[in-house]
Amino acid sequence: MHRWDGIVRIWQTVVPWAGWVLISLFAWLSIRELAGHVTIANIKILAQAMSGGESPCPAWYLVVASVMLGLGGVWFGRRERRLRKDTIERLHPYQRLWEERSDPDRSSSNLTPRGDTRPEDR
Repeated sequence: MHRWDGIVRIWQTVVPWAGWVLISLFAWLSIRELAGHVTIANIKILAQAMSGGESPCPAWYLVVASVMLGLGGVWFGRRERRLRKDTIERLHPYQRLWEERSDPDRSSSNLTPRGDTRPEDR
């Protein structure tokens, strides 16, 4: 079983780094391809060309869609933060019990039960 733990630990380290290496490689290849060329991108002209010359929807639709996506992202982030803090608060007594059992002389970080920094430490 210990062998598999080592393999999994190596895999967990290699995969994120390989992802960053691939992203860097693709970025470098894109920059290399465009180096020395004059590139001008006009999004509106490109969108009109792709839609047959006429925009399929008014511009304000794009603004509304962008605002909705932005607000949805903010809502999602706040919701995830609340869920994370609720989970920390739910598991806090178990963590304290484990710390007291594993090392009674250990000093506490004195975080709040929701995992926040103490107000006097800010």
